[in-house]
Amino acid sequence: MKQFFTFALIFLTFGLFAQDKHFTQFYAIPLNLNPALTGAMGGKYRANVIYRNQWQTVSPTPYKTISGSFDIKLPIGLKKADEIGAGMLFYSDKTGTSNFNSNQIALSFAYHKALGLNKTQYLSIGYQMGIAQRAINYENLTFNDQFNGVSGYTIGTGEQLPENSFSFADLSTGLYFSSKPGDRQSFQIGLGFYHVNLPDVSFDKETIDRISPKMSMHLSGQFPVSHQIDMIPRLLVYYQSPHLETNVGANLKFILSDYTGASFYLGAWVRPVLDVKSSFGVDAIVLLTALEIQSVRIGLSFDANISSLIRSSKAFGAFEISLSYTGQDENSGVTCPTF
Repeated sequence: MKQFFTFALIFLTFGLFAQDKHFTQFYAIPLNLNPALTGAMGGKYRANVIYRNQWQTVSPTPYKTISGSFDIKLPIGLKKADEIGAGMLFYSDKTGTSNFNSNQIALSFAYHKALGLNKTQYLSIGYQMGIAQRAINYENLTFNDQFNGVSGYTIGTGEQLPENSFSFADLSTGLYFSSKPGDRQSFQIGLGFYHVNLPDVSFDKETIDRISPKMSMHLSGQFPVSHQIDMIPRLLVYYQSPHLETNVGANLKFILSDYTGASFYLGAWVRPVLDVKSSFGVDAIVLLTALEIQSVRIGLSFDANISSLIRSSKAFGAFEISLSYTGQDENSGVTCPTF
C-alpha cells in the first residue's frame, strides 16, 4: 500500500531543495538578475561565470550551483544612439542526498533607448525565454517498507513514484534605467519579473504545482569619495510569496592605476529576510572582495550565516567565486554595475 506520509515528506524535501536561482554576487551574473541588463555594459561583448557552494557545514551534500552567460550589444538607429542586446544564460544546481538537479538555458534580449543626445541616460526593457529541467535520483532514497527488520533498508520499495525528470518553459522580463553623468558617477535602478508564465513544476503529472512569480528591485550608484576611492552603494530586494529577501550594503572601489584600469574592491552588507512563518530577521552578513585588471575581474564572497541555523552551519553560509571579461571597452552607451 502506498505510504502517504513518506511520499509527502519526499515532496516536501523537493520543495526545500528547489530554491530559486540566488547569488550573493548578483551583479557578477547580470542576465540572471534582470533580462533588461542584456547588453548593458561598458564594452561590445561580455562573458561571466560564477560558482556557489552553500551549506557546506550543514549537509554532507551541499548546494552547488554554477551559472554562466554571454551577451553582446549593437548600436542601432540613424544616429546609433539606441542599442540592442542579445545573450544566452545557463545555470545548473545540484542539491541533497537525492542529487536533486535544476538546469536551465535561456535566450535574453533587451532594447536600450537613449534619453539624451549625450547618451548618458538609458531606459531599457528586456525579455528572457528559457527551458528548465528538473531531475532527482530515487536510488539514493529509502522508504519505510524497505526495512528488513534487522540490519537495514534492503528490501525493494512498493512506493508508486512519478517520473524522475521533467522540463518546462520559463519566461521573464525586466525594466532598467541607467544614468552616467561622469566617468566615476552613475546611478541605476531596475525591476525584474520572473516566471511570468507560471510554469507547472510538479513531478507528478496528475498534480499541478505552479511556481510563484518572483519580483526584484535593484538599486545602485557610484560616486567618488577621494581621488582614488569610489563608494558603490547596493540594494537588492526579492519577493516571491511568501518570502522576502533584502540585500543592503556598499562596496569601496580602490583605483590602483589609471593607466591599466586596475582596481580593488572591498564590500559588506547584510541580508534581512522574511520567511514562510512571517518571521523577520537577518539571515547573513556578507563580505566581498574583487580584483579588476583592464577587462578581467575576479570576485570572491562569503556569507556568514547568523540565522537560527547558526549552530549547525557554524556561521558558514555560502562561498562564491566569479570571473568576468568585457571585450572592446568603450566609454559611451548603457552601463551596468560591475561588482
